[in-house]
Amino acid sequence: MPMQNKAAEAGVLTPSELVLLNGIFHDTSVHGETCRDREARASRIISYYAAGITDEAELRLLAKQPL
Repeated sequence: MPMQNKAAEAGVLTPSELVLLNGIFHDTSVHGETCRDREARASRIISYYAAGITDEAELRLLAKQPL
């Protein structure tokens, strides 16, 4: 978990926030999704969270919507 440790040290995201966002990312995966699609979905989840959307259900809904 070096990435989680570095993020926590840098103050970017706490370990519990990383667990939350990783769970949302995992649960919203789509069969046949490309690497590019996964990266875009991860970026959207993090962006929405950074913009202040912290409700898990809302983040899951937004993660499934196309840009």
